Amino acid sequence: MRTLAEFSQGRDKITLMHWNEKYVIRVERGPLEQTYKLDALDFAGPEDVRARLDLAFTESCDRTFQLMGQELAALFTGERPSAV
Repeated sequence: MRTLAEFSQGRDKITLMHWNEKYVIRVERGPLEQTYKLDALDFAGPEDVRARLDLAFTESCDRTFQLMGQELAALFTGERPSAV
């Protein structure tokens, strides 16, 4: 796996990688991580992928991180978060 770029976006660290004809986007926040795999043939290049990591993507990741945080907390309390 080859790292193409690493940058911060808000509270998140984003790493863009290339592996097996796929672009891999890794979004990290504290102990949580989201990974997205995209077919490299669907993009003009890594710059095209990075240009699409806009506010809507960041907000979607934020909502997912919130849910993931609730699930992680539930592991320690034994209480399951309410469904959304």
